[in-house]
Amino acid sequence: MASSFLHQFKLGFLVVGCAVVLVAGFQAGTSYAEDYYRWVGEDGVVHYGSTPPKGVEAIKVKTYGDQGTPAASTAEAEAKEIEEEANLPPEEIERRRKVAAKQQEICDEEQKRLEVLNRTGRIRMKQPDGSLRYMTQDEIQAEISTSKQVISDTCKQ
Repeated sequence: MASSFLHQFKLGFLVVGCAVVLVAGFQAGTSYAEDYYRWVGEDGVVHYGSTPPKGVEAIKVKTYGDQGTPAASTAEAEAKEIEEEANLPPEEIERRRKVAAKQQEICDEEQKRLEVLNRTGRIRMKQPDGSLRYMTQDEIQAEISTSKQVISDTCKQ
């Protein structure tokens, strides 16, 4: 009698556990990434956000959420881009070229920044009030991680 109750208890616990895992799996699979942008403020500081300020040239950065479709190969994407560009008005082609040039500029700046962050020694950081302070190793590692992500998002490889 007691073993039957224990068996039913274990079976019920197993069913509830499976249901929890399934619900969590469905919710994780349906998360979608928002659009995020990167821009340089008037003070020269790089900012990220979902809505850039008006009048500032911002570049959309890649996010890694479930998009529902597999990514096309780089060659296919470039061929499609060339085909689409042939049908665009000259103003749009020029705008895209400017955006690509700005992305390359950001890429170059970020690669230089990463080189500085990877150097041995102490790194000073300018504060909003204009003073300087030394970054901690944790801050440096966080900045290195951010730089690598920006390079991955903006630099064509």
